[in-house]
Amino acid sequence: MCSPGCASTPHQRQGYGQRLLAELTRRARELGYRDLLLDTDPDQTAPQAFYQANGFQRTGTVDVEGFDDLTLVLYRTRLDSSAARVVLSRLPRSKATGGSGSWWV
Repeated sequence: MCSPGCASTPHQRQGYGQRLLAELTRRARELGYRDLLLDTDPDQTAPQAFYQANGFQRTGTVDVEGFDDLTLVLYRTRLDSSAARVVLSRLPRSKATGGSGSWWV
């Protein structure tokens, strides 16, 4: 899946990541998931700040076996918590609850 921080530089800070995360959160809740888990590279400070601003808590790091020098920073949010509602509240109701397009969860 493309993460909210994967937009090319000219397309960053235009709300695409927020919309993607809001739709992912909405769909995951709709499908009965209780948590969202994600990871990022330790050097990717902008995505880390984005995730934390959207209610994700850093849960630790993991060294990926079989890859030299690959460490991931892990994040989690519970979908039944008020923190998860932060994601949806950052968009107008119409964009957070529907729209067209295909999404992978």
